[in-house]
Amino acid sequence: MTQFQNSIAFGTFKADGGEVTNLVALEYVDFLFTADPTKYNKNIGSGQANKFEITCQQNGMYWVDFSFMSGGGDGKTYYTKPYVNDILYDNDMTIQFYQQPSTQEYEVSMTCLIKLQEGDTLCWKIYVPTISGTTYFARDLKYTIYSLQQLGIH
Repeated sequence: MTQFQNSIAFGTFKADGGEVTNLVALEYVDFLFTADPTKYNKNIGSGQANKFEITCQQNGMYWVDFSFMSGGGDGKTYYTKPYVNDILYDNDMTIQFYQQPSTQEYEVSMTCLIKLQEGDTLCWKIYVPTISGTTYFARDLKYTIYSLQQLGIH
């Protein structure tokens, strides 16, 4: 007899986004938008309300795709990095992008592998060196996440 228990975790979480009102010069801050799950997800949940984060319900290595549309330019360099439990996960996973001084919007994205434990929260935070009078927008935020591990007896 062969017995197999599938213990995968997966999900897609989105937020419409909008104006990023909490930017602070020289500080990484949260995207203050709720991560709403799409139709199918398992062993991954939304994090806190009004914070674009997800919570892992199972130990493992995860393939993570994070993206958003950047807009409302002021010609500055922005950065975003992954945080697990509000602690920087890996400084080498920094996304650096230049916000054009126009109405142009473009996608900022990263696909990576991240090791998570049950109860861990994952989020990306955004940084800008100086604040200007121009309104900055992050729209169509999305996480797609899959566990790369399965447990079983064959």
